[in-house]
Amino acid sequence: MKVPKINFPKLKNPTICQIVLYSPIILAFIAILFIWIFIDKISAVLPDFFITIIILSLLIFSLIYLFSNLSVFMVSDAYFATVRAYKRDRKYFEFKANGKTRAKAEKAIIRRISRLGYTCTPLTVTPCPLLIKFYSHFSWTAYYARIEKICLLYSVNHLDTTTYYNILKSAKANINPLHGNKSEMFFLDKDKKKAPIISAAAVIILADSLDPTIPQIVRKNISSHKNNAIIPCVADISCGRYYFDAMKEYYLIGMSGKPAKNYAIETIIKAVFGNRLPLRNNDNFCDNEKLDLKKNLWEIVAEYSADKNTEKNKVKIPFIYRIYAKTIKAGQIKFKGSYIFCKIRKKAIAFPYELDKQQQNHLHIKLHKKSVAIFGKNLSKKELETLRLQLSQFLDAENFTYEFKTIS
Repeated sequence: MKVPKINFPKLKNPTICQIVLYSPIILAFIAILFIWIFIDKISAVLPDFFITIIILSLLIFSLIYLFSNLSVFMVSDAYFATVRAYKRDRKYFEFKANGKTRAKAEKAIIRRISRLGYTCTPLTVTPCPLLIKFYSHFSWTAYYARIEKICLLYSVNHLDTTTYYNILKSAKANINPLHGNKSEMFFLDKDKKKAPIISAAAVIILADSLDPTIPQIVRKNISSHKNNAIIPCVADISCGRYYFDAMKEYYLIGMSGKPAKNYAIETIIKAVFGNRLPLRNNDNFCDNEKLDLKKNLWEIVAEYSADKNTEKNKVKIPFIYRIYAKTIKAGQIKFKGSYIFCKIRKKAIAFPYELDKQQQNHLHIKLHKKSVAIFGKNLSKKELETLRLQLSQFLDAENFTYEFKTIS
């Protein structure tokens, strides 16, 4: 695709970018529609066979333009979806409708989550949740056998780091017994029998005051693993601020299932904000080095085209993971599909892994300085060893057992 030397549209307007990118196809179909509406008047001037040739030419042009630039469209759509998700995320959300006291906030949130499913009895662990709601429903897609949505509400006077992690441990303990067993599910078709059960949990924590470190650690998606996600939302009632990771993950409709993290985020939005994020007059956007909204559409297209033709991209990887790698920050570790994404300095790498057939909590991970997907230069031996150590610490904290297989 030829790249015009113009500075419009900007990435901060992803919808306009998509319209411009698809404009040749849109204009071709507008022209066909115009011909169809005024066919009588046009037929009086032009022969029918000439009109047919014009319509066929427009259709052929549209198909050629679409399929010759299909990879550009797919990558750009993923990028624009990521921009939209970023624009709906904030460092914190200010929301006064839940009340100025913790007691009022508890009542408001309990009232909303009462509609989210049936009430479960908490385990005898400390701290104990005020309320647990569980909702499970059939999946209309072949990607999941069933979808589980869980919402837990906690309330404390002061939230420090120790209390925060204890609450997450309590949440995990309460969530585990709620997971469904696919062997007990009936009337599943062949695709559903092979599909996993997805679990998305929202952990809402109300506190009169917070330690200064809490806003930073709450955004770490420490409990997101393939088809399971636990997303915490912490409320500082004293100032009416709510902290949580509202950055949804991109997925291609019809090609993959909606990520568990997205379901958990939607549950938080329903329970805490009455199904609408308070974005007005809130310019506290999160830091994201990989998304430069001042760039224009053509710069991104040029970067992708150049990147596609470089030697270091000979190893093929689904485009969705290349986009996802841009959201990983240095030191972060995240699961996505059948890969574990890690980043050290400016190098992002995806290590493939498999779940053990006998032990669902045991991972088989392949380590390689190139792996199956490299975004940046190859890893040095020291960097590979550093990532191995970071990955071990992360998996130990998440109570996984694992086995590394180093590939030369």
